[in-house]
Amino acid sequence: MQVLTQENVISQLHHLRTHPSVAAKMASGQLFIHGWVYSIETSEILAYDAERDTFVPLDGTGPTPMASPKARFSAD
Repeated sequence: MQVLTQENVISQLHHLRTHPSVAAKMASGQLFIHGWVYSIETSEILAYDAERDTFVPLDGTGPTPMASPKARFSAD
């Protein structure tokens, strides 16, 4: 179930990028999107890191991973 949940988050991130208003703000650097998954069992939050194409623990010890690095911004 966790893999399906993570794949859904990635799919929704891709879908968000297709909206013209979102794509324009992302391209100009005014909007950054994040994809997070919360585990009820462990109370852990996983954040999607697009540069590494994986989910990583969001534990407050490092920077918040970006779901859409600037190099991947696209208006299509």
